[in-house]
Amino acid sequence: MAHSSMPRPKSDNDAALNLLLPSAWLDDAQELAGELSRPGASLTRADALRMAIRRGIDVLRTELHGKAPSERSLKAPSERNIKKR
Repeated sequence: MAHSSMPRPKSDNDAALNLLLPSAWLDDAQELAGELSRPGASLTRADALRMAIRRGIDVLRTELHGKAPSERSLKAPSERNIKKR
């Protein structure tokens, strides 16, 4: 599957991770990336997966500990310039 947008720049806080995911999840992430992209702010499938992981961690933390997400986790780096519809 070809991607037309460039990957986001790596930061000093990034770490690489390899994992196997069901192909349906990758298809979902690709679809979401297209829906979330805006002119001048294209999202990749990886960006959509990062957003989903961040939000999922926040939900699990809240369910387990009753804590709201930390300030650090409120937005993934790829979400900073994306406005909701």
